[in-house]
Amino acid sequence: MGSALKNKGIQPLVAAIIEYLPNPEEKDPKVSLLDPKNTRAPSKTEKLLAYAYKIVNDKQKGSLVYLRIYSGKIQHRTSLFNVSRGLAERPHHIYRVRANEYVSKRILADFL
Repeated sequence: MGSALKNKGIQPLVAAIIEYLPNPEEKDPKVSLLDPKNTRAPSKTEKLLAYAYKIVNDKQKGSLVYLRIYSGKIQHRTSLFNVSRGLAERPHHIYRVRANEYVSKRILADFL
């Protein structure tokens, strides 16, 4: 039990996460949906492999797509291939979301 508001029990929780959960770079390679023989290791130097798990329509920002990045980088205005639609798309903005705050990023390169 703990409380983030009162900073009680948070440090042991963070220490346990660091100790017992694997580093993302130590995880098994992910398989591409386009080519099952193609696997990508979780690394920033590999090609992009991401999974869109949530789409939300925001009143001010329009459609927002939440991604889980397994490998690679997303850069502003880079062409991405949408497997389910079979076409290329370009993100207009990249945001890091924290609660109800959106922080604009030109390059979002971490998959951690």
